[in-house]
Amino acid sequence: MRRRLFLGVGALLAGACADPTLVAPADRSYAALFDQMWHETDLTYSMFAVKHVNWDSVGAVYRPRAVAAQSDIAFARVLSDMLSSLHDRHVSLTPGRGAMPLVYETATDFQPMDFDSSLVQRTYLTRRLSGGATPHLSGGWLTPTTGYVRLSNFVGASWGGELDAALDSLQDAKQLVIDIRCNPGGNYELALDLAGRFVEQPIVFGFVRIRNGPSHDNLTDPISETLRPTGRRKFAGTVYLLIDRRVYSSAENFALALRQLPNVVAVGDTTGGSSGRPVTRELANGWTYELSTWIEYSTDHRVVEDAGVAPSVVVPRNVSAGAGAGKRDAVLDRVLGLATSGR
Repeated sequence: MRRRLFLGVGALLAGACADPTLVAPADRSYAALFDQMWHETDLTYSMFAVKHVNWDSVGAVYRPRAVAAQSDIAFARVLSDMLSSLHDRHVSLTPGRGAMPLVYETATDFQPMDFDSSLVQRTYLTRRLSGGATPHLSGGWLTPTTGYVRLSNFVGASWGGELDAALDSLQDAKQLVIDIRCNPGGNYELALDLAGRFVEQPIVFGFVRIRNGPSHDNLTDPISETLRPTGRRKFAGTVYLLIDRRVYSSAENFALALRQLPNVVAVGDTTGGSSGRPVTRELANGWTYELSTWIEYSTDHRVVEDAGVAPSVVVPRNVSAGAGAGKRDAVLDRVLGLATSGR
């Protein structure tokens, strides 16, 4: 019996070799899918040392739970919980086409919002930019000498010309407020393209080390990040950059870059500290997940992840900010005071 089974398997293998169109189906068991994700993360993820995570121990904890899962929903939760042990907002799982990504959330995500863009529009702007010319951003005038530009995200590409148009409209301003509070990021290249409107010469604003080998400490030597001049319009006056704990990803790259400029004053709260430059991977069942691939550093070689980008002028959280009458924006009030005093 054993001999006949052996010959049968040999015949199948021979047939498979003879027919190049015959491909063994991928193993979609929960055990195989778990192992695929665990190994790919082990080989790709860049910040095990930064996060102080023992990935072998994490796998030992979560593999039995994955194998024992009774449904796709339960299995997805196990995988998500395993990825959440990395405490990285750029690491996520999307369990099927059209499904919402399962992402790691921090305490900041559960705090009341302390920024209301409608309050700025309603209470602070005296004149507004034409929305038709700048659909991806908004702004206007705070005072006769202080312009305001709101960048709510860096999603998409090739809309840097809208910032040129905004700067054209605000060309008589002596001070400019760039508000990126609650900006979750988006396109890294777009963020730097927009930031390039504020430099005359290339400037190094940070460094990255990219995972490039099987060991967790296999990382490239530091690679400099350079901000280069872009656009037709430059603003050379004082720039007040408004930041908070809900600034993430490429918005932090934007903040990190502008923070190096002598005419920029960052005001508000430290950014969220999420800078991993994710890559997407796919499991055998079609689910996808994202993993951070680099470690980003400031020019003094401090890790940006978890630490964030600190402001020059700290303004404590104002949880009373909101949509009611009489509400105020503490960060903007502080900026207006600074602009009046010429600081």
